Amino acid sequence: MEAMGDPYELGHQLDRCHSPLVPRLSRVFALLALAALLLSLIIGFRNHTGLFALTGLFPQAATLPYDGDGTLEISGAATGGGKLAGYTLTPSGQAGLVLVSWEYPEGVQEWEYQLQCPVTIHNQPWRLPIIGDQADAAWTDNTGGSGDASFSSHDEDALFGSTAWLCIVDPTPGARQFTVTLSSTEETVTIYITLQEEVPPL
Repeated sequence: MEAMGDPYELGHQLDRCHSPLVPRLSRVFALLALAALLLSLIIGFRNHTGLFALTGLFPQAATLPYDGDGTLEISGAATGGGKLAGYTLTPSGQAGLVLVSWEYPEGVQEWEYQLQCPVTIHNQPWRLPIIGDQADAAWTDNTGGSGDASFSSHDEDALFGSTAWLCIVDPTPGARQFTVTLSSTEETVTIYITLQEEVPPL
């Protein structure tokens, strides 16, 4: 120890070898990061985006009819589901034939049947919610009818998933069982819908 000299003086000499700028820059970057985080939280709160746009941790249970529009005419059940493009799609278990009306100018009113089925989409929190145009939907029924279905995400998303809706407009009269195939790239998911009664003519 004596050969090395005064340890305090040795420490001061070592301190002079290292620039004091490095710890100061670390503090500056840490303050900038905190300021950026605070700014992003304020922007998200004001614009209802990011975490503030989420409804909670898990998607809420959906109820028929979609958005409360229309009249539920025939109840049904839905099964199936699977993984599609890294997301897990699970039908809520319920489905139904909904009578929807459309009103146009001059008192013109039109009616249509929609076969609706809510689907829960589970995803990892670091992935964006799936959007409707990420999956194509096609259907067939027990009478031989077929066509394209719409698959759209709900406006409200949760951290671990979201709710989407399958919709078949003007399903075949007399049909009762429907098979809907969702596809994205080379993956497919199949959902089976069974109504309690046959689709009546409109």
